Amino acid sequence: DCGLGVDDYQQLVGAFAGDQAAAWWRAGYDRAEVESYLLIDFWRTTNMDEPLRHMPLALCDPNSVDPADIVPTEIHGIAPDGRAPHQMALRRNPEQRWYFYPGMTGDEVLAFKLFEARKSDPEPRLRACFHSAFADPAAPADAQPRQSCECRVGVFVMR
Repeated sequence: DCGLGVDDYQQLVGAFAGDQAAAWWRAGYDRAEVESYLLIDFWRTTNMDEPLRHMPLALCDPNSVDPADIVPTEIHGIAPDGRAPHQMALRRNPEQRWYFYPGMTGDEVLAFKLFEARKSDPEPRLRACFHSAFADPAAPADAQPRQSCECRVGVFVMR
């Protein structure tokens, strides 16, 4: 398996937005004219006086991820209703290619895919970008602490 499926994503929506929202999402996805669904993350720094040096965001090239390195997980204590949403974690593998954008400023935005489900996939494959903050060894000890925000946008793609 290479990650979250449609049922897992519906469970995730339910954990954070309630069962009514999860049912609404699934009804939208199941419509005949819908080919796929994308969840896109827009991430940027906020309220910083200098370029980001402390705990930048790194993105993993999905083409470098071995499906055996994906670990299904549940995260407890973060969903409003107490459910443990299904998530994916990633084991370290030296074959993975990670990238980051040093010195990002508040007028720059990273956009990356968090999830995609395509009805036409004969066999599911990873269509998501793992990401994580990391301690950059090149960052000065007195770097301004990171402040950031993200906005996640869901898109139904029609046939």
